[in-house]
Amino acid sequence: MDRKKIVSSREIGKRIKCRRLELSLTQEMLATMLDVSYQQVQRYESGKDRLNVEKLQVAAKALSVPIWYFFRPSGDEEGSFADDQEKELVCHFRHARREVKELMINFAVMVAHWDKDWQDT
Repeated sequence: MDRKKIVSSREIGKRIKCRRLELSLTQEMLATMLDVSYQQVQRYESGKDRLNVEKLQVAAKALSVPIWYFFRPSGDEEGSFADDQEKELVCHFRHARREVKELMINFAVMVAHWDKDWQDT
């Protein structure tokens, strides 16, 4: 029997956070749109609290995405990521200024070289 994976509150929260960052919205701004506190937005984004159906529809409208955006299978996202940390890194990278992106790339290259050298010893 082919069982589809159920999308967790944590995954939905990560998608909300990623989309919020894509739109350059703060948690406070999204909270105003959802008529909740910014602390509640933090709990949604971390997956600690679930959004009810009505609030999920409001979030989709506020973030300018269809409701199914929150329920896409993990492999259905742009590109294929190794894990949640890689997805989060890419999400933050996409919103950085060009100069910051260059610094992030240089830092990643240095860390990769350091890690390779450390593993070789």
